[in-house]
Amino acid sequence: MHKNSMTRPSPSGGGVRVLSRRSTGIGLILAVTLGISTIASPSPVEAASPPSKAAALAAVPADDYDPLEFGAWTLGNGGDPSGSGAQNWVELSGGAGYANADDTPSGAGSQLQQTVTGVTPGSTLSVTVYWNHGIPNPGDAMQLTLSYAGVNYAAWQTPYPAGSSKVVVANGAAIAPTTGSAERAATAYQVTLPDNVPAAGVVRFAMTAITNSVTPGDDFRISGLSMNSPPVPVPEEGLAESRAKKVVRSGSMKNPWGVTGRSPLFQDNLDVEVQAFGEDEATDTMYAGGNFTTVQRDSAGTDAETQEFLAAFDAVSGEWIPTFRPTLDGQVKSVEVLPGGRLAVGGEFSTADGAPHEGFVVLDKTTGRVHEDFTTLLVNRVSVETVSVWDTVIDDGWLYLAGKFTHASKPGTREVYSRNLIRLRLDDLTPDRDFTTELNGGAVDLDIKGNRLYAAGTFSTNKGAPAFRALAIDLTDRTQIPWKIHTSYGTAPLNTRQYGVVATDSSVWLTGAEHLIAAYDPAALTLKQTWIQAWGGDGQTIASNGDTVFAGCHCWGNTYEGSRNLGQTSSNFEQISAIGAYDAAAATIQRKPEVWDPVLSARRGDGAWASLIDSRGTLWTGGDFTHAQPHGWTSRRWTGGFVRFEQAGDATAPPVPTGLTAVTDGTWDALSWNPAGEDDLTYQVFRIGGSEMVAQTTDTTVTVPASPEGTRYLVRAVDAAGNASATGSPAAAEPGTIPPDRIPEGGETQPVQVISPRASWTYSFDAGIPQGWPTVETLESTGTAPLGWGTKDVVTKFPAAADGTRPLTSYYAKAFDLPADAPHKELVLTVRLDDGAAVYLNGKEILRENLPTGDLTDRTYATTSVAGYAAPDSTKTVRIPVADLAEGTNTITAEVHSNWTKAPSSTFDLEAVLR
Repeated sequence: MHKNSMTRPSPSGGGVRVLSRRSTGIGLILAVTLGISTIASPSPVEAASPPSKAAALAAVPADDYDPLEFGAWTLGNGGDPSGSGAQNWVELSGGAGYANADDTPSGAGSQLQQTVTGVTPGSTLSVTVYWNHGIPNPGDAMQLTLSYAGVNYAAWQTPYPAGSSKVVVANGAAIAPTTGSAERAATAYQVTLPDNVPAAGVVRFAMTAITNSVTPGDDFRISGLSMNSPPVPVPEEGLAESRAKKVVRSGSMKNPWGVTGRSPLFQDNLDVEVQAFGEDEATDTMYAGGNFTTVQRDSAGTDAETQEFLAAFDAVSGEWIPTFRPTLDGQVKSVEVLPGGRLAVGGEFSTADGAPHEGFVVLDKTTGRVHEDFTTLLVNRVSVETVSVWDTVIDDGWLYLAGKFTHASKPGTREVYSRNLIRLRLDDLTPDRDFTTELNGGAVDLDIKGNRLYAAGTFSTNKGAPAFRALAIDLTDRTQIPWKIHTSYGTAPLNTRQYGVVATDSSVWLTGAEHLIAAYDPAALTLKQTWIQAWGGDGQTIASNGDTVFAGCHCWGNTYEGSRNLGQTSSNFEQISAIGAYDAAAATIQRKPEVWDPVLSARRGDGAWASLIDSRGTLWTGGDFTHAQPHGWTSRRWTGGFVRFEQAGDATAPPVPTGLTAVTDGTWDALSWNPAGEDDLTYQVFRIGGSEMVAQTTDTTVTVPASPEGTRYLVRAVDAAGNASATGSPAAAEPGTIPPDRIPEGGETQPVQVISPRASWTYSFDAGIPQGWPTVETLESTGTAPLGWGTKDVVTKFPAAADGTRPLTSYYAKAFDLPADAPHKELVLTVRLDDGAAVYLNGKEILRENLPTGDLTDRTYATTSVAGYAAPDSTKTVRIPVADLAEGTNTITAEVHSNWTKAPSSTFDLEAVLR
């Protein structure tokens, strides 16, 4: 459980006074589709929502996002839209602002980017560039670069020699279009990534004006910007679990109760209403602490009751729990649920239940009374200030406390000196004298990942060793790990305090003054990425669900990625409303509104001071919030100090199947395994060393044609949301007898799915009829089905032009192999119809539906319109005798036609099964 606290400078040697905080050019029309493969096929970067049930029919992607869609860009020849000035300007439509591009090679230009994960060696990065020119200006030039993970893999320049037409240079070849407004496409560029390519990174397409000006009305367009990974053989260790990305819905949940009021302790924004959360999973209870005085139902004060500093709520319904009634005399900064019905509470109080308990107390988690077994005492021997505890965290049998104190004692034990950071044995809260620190300033926030403890605060040394505002300790030997952090504003104490720290699998994140968020490599603790929030935006709280990092602040403006110093901006920014979302793996800011775009109101703008992801994936954010916009609403609803954002969809992998056995009679291999323990599961069978699924079934048995001796099988479970378990222990087929009811009737082979729904297809979307169509083997772009637009299950999404139109026709191609000596009788194809489709086998037409007779062109309209909601069930089946297939490789090609250029949906998917 993770919380945060905030600090106020203190002149005394004990640290700082805390008051609360956390729990823890260019007229373009652009489409970007990024695809990543796991086992069987490339998977595009798609909507940040759980995969559909169809994901059970193919290897489940490791990570999915929606393709980026950008509106038209316009290009002027001056520093403003009027066309005057010394700079080119690039403006993104839709209110996204503009970025200047200097007339030098260092000009900022503009860039489009997308984060991808699951990239493997041999992945390909490709793009096609179009140039739509107006009247040439001699000496004009633009530079275009394509990069992944910070490495440029492609670069173009567009030089325009004096007295000549414009020239596009791509892939080393110059294309000289005629003058006028004709569009010419540059050669598509494709590069294979090296063996040392990182598994996660940012694909970026950048444009920079490098000489003179560019003609008004000129525009660039790019298509097919894609990242495709090759099929990967199943490794010896099997397949890891694969789940949907955890996505938190940015519309708020309803709070039937909230908190309000500010105690007389209130001095500034460090003393806001809600500053800490703690969850009791066993009883579905959420404890909220802070500086409030009252619980009530709404802004009108309905059913208001006095309850100061700490209250309990049902974590599911949000109802207040009136039987929990603690009595404290100061604000609460941290809450942690302990074993044995106990609740550890830290803060800036002096008494609990009227008795002295400075800064730290253990309560009965049901009643809120001081727990009868609590006797541990914290003291501060270097300051007259009250002891304060700002954060607590549990790990491996210990309770760690951070704040402002010097010693801890328990009756019957010797006092332990550990300044501002200490740990207590979890069972009886005895101080540990083997783990000690000597921080010369307050410890504000803690997190533990693996065997490392991380702390953030106002300190600069630990036991005399440098530890400027951040500390890392190896818990195996309790040694300090060197960590030199970046600060955004010199070294002044008030401008360098760090208020929040959280560790993920790939980065360690810090946030604090001045307006800084930073991600560090966990191995070397070196700086990876930074963000600077607009004026008024110090970081105050930070938490993560593993996929996304949520960083809160009193910020209500832009956050600039790559900026490192206070006041610095960048061309890559996003507007933040009190709490921003960042991709944990790629360390990039998440875009809005598709992913994270909450609408919040605060009493005076102090923003987010506490954050926690509970066991259901719900994000709890606390501060001085008064209203929040629910999902699907256009207005805001009273929320009372804290806001809840629920996780959208299931992102948990099912249990691993166990007990896999295989029996062979030389012709068939019969496999069986134990149920994985959840309903509505599909099971996928693989071979170690193979790159395709062998079979899938909703049963726990399957019979397949015998594999070579020694082949080892694996099985995994896939749930209705598309989350896949890891594979269980492998099994090789042992000689034996297969029961007759396990062998298909008539000796026919088990159906073999040669093309599965949600498979990878090559495609062409906006370049007219492909050369050689329909007898082609592959097309220039690759994506995962369903492909198209307009339905919820679309994986590879095609963009619209600025006027909302799309090409009428899209083209698809995919090859499959006919197994040698296969005893199947027919190939059964099931194709989605949305709107019209023609399908070809090795260039021969085998299906035409919802299309006119005669020759088909890329301007042929479908004869029928299919509604988007009906598209997944609008299918046509065709049966092809196996004798009509070629031995070895066969190719399926298909073309899909819309009923009109602004059709609300057009999608393609196809399944092919040998029976």
